[in-house]
Amino acid sequence: RPRLTLCRRKTPEMELVGGYFWARPRPGGGCHSHGGSSPTSRWNVPLDVCARLCGSGVWCKAFEHSRLTKYTLCKSYSSDVLRATPLFGSECYIKIAMPAPQVQLTPPPPPPPPPPP
Repeated sequence: RPRLTLCRRKTPEMELVGGYFWARPRPGGGCHSHGGSSPTSRWNVPLDVCARLCGSGVWCKAFEHSRLTKYTLCKSYSSDVLRATPLFGSECYIKIAMPAPQVQLTPPPPPPPPPPP
C-alpha cells in the first residue's frame, strides 16, 4: 500500500486546544517569530488557559507553552510565527481559526388549534 511521505515531518498538525484550532509546526519546539514586538509572558498558566488567552485576542497570532521543571510558561505572540525552533519542553501553536459557534436549535411552536365546527 503506497504512503505519501513527501514533507511529512514539516507538515503542521492541527489541534483543538482551549476552544480554538491551532497548527503545530513540526518538528516541535518554541515559536520563532519574524520581527515585531517581544512576546507577552505569563507564568504558571495551564495549556488550555494559555490557548484561550491567545485565541480570544485579535492581536495574538500564536502562543508557546513550556514546561520548565514544576513551572509553566505561556508566551503570546503578536508578530507572525512561521516555524518552531527545537526547544525541549516547549510547543508552538499558530492560530488558524475559531471553531464554528454552537447553534442552539429550538423546536417550532405547535400548530394553532383547528377552528370550531
